Amino acid sequence: MPFTTGLLSGLTLTTSTLYLTLLFHRQTRYQQSYTLALSTASLTDIYDPPPLRTPSNERFQRAGLSEMAKERWNSELSENVRRVAEFDWNAFGREAEGFVEGVVRELGRRLRSVQETAKEGGSVGEAVKEGER
Repeated sequence: MPFTTGLLSGLTLTTSTLYLTLLFHRQTRYQQSYTLALSTASLTDIYDPPPLRTPSNERFQRAGLSEMAKERWNSELSENVRRVAEFDWNAFGREAEGFVEGVVRELGRRLRSVQETAKEGGSVGEAVKEGER
């Protein structure tokens, strides 16, 4: 049994030594990696600093009632100004002229009707009623 005992004890010793060596090497590499990452971050912060951050309560402040009212007023005002700027005033003028011309014609027609009825000896009220037909 000395051969088997010697073989197993040698194998155990060699495996344990190899395991501990690899474990130590891996831990050393992790430590080196962590140290390099910290050094890189420190150097990066020196030549390329991160942007300043506002506190979280300042980032998400809700607008007050007066600010909301001002914003709504400004949006409505800018919409109305845009509409006035884009409005076709020439077409509006032509339509207004046509409407006024039609009203003047109708008034003239009714006035002539009232005058003719008055000349015939009828009452003005009857002439107005007849002109409406």
